[in-house]
Amino acid sequence: MNWLSIFNPLVDAFNGWRNRKHELRIKKHELKVTRIVSEAKIAEARAKAAVDRLGQRQEADINWEVLSIQNSGWKDEYLTILISTSLILVFIPWTQPFVLEGFRALEETPTWYQVIILIVVGSAFGVRAFTNFQSLVAPRKAKKETS
Repeated sequence: MNWLSIFNPLVDAFNGWRNRKHELRIKKHELKVTRIVSEAKIAEARAKAAVDRLGQRQEADINWEVLSIQNSGWKDEYLTILISTSLILVFIPWTQPFVLEGFRALEETPTWYQVIILIVVGSAFGVRAFTNFQSLVAPRKAKKETS
């Protein structure tokens, strides 16, 4: 019997322990990679869902605009003439006091009436025009209230 052979069971046990430890590291690494891949897939799915929602929202806006254009009629022409008339009259010196007094009277109308006017004008000229108009009016109104 070789005297080194007594160390064979110890060497085999050590090699077995080292192999198990190595396999455990490999499994941990595989789990980490799997988790990273899963998180990437989840992030990709969320981004795709956000893009889909944005596309649906844009499609709905476009459909609304097309419907608004198809349904436009005499009310658009009436509002254009009405707005243009006051714009023209404000430049004629002898009509200026009447136009300015009319604008002052409009400023004193109740908020609900102003909202109705905005809705009518907004629906006649389209959603984008109404939204843009709101963004212009809001800062002016806030400035007026702070004065």
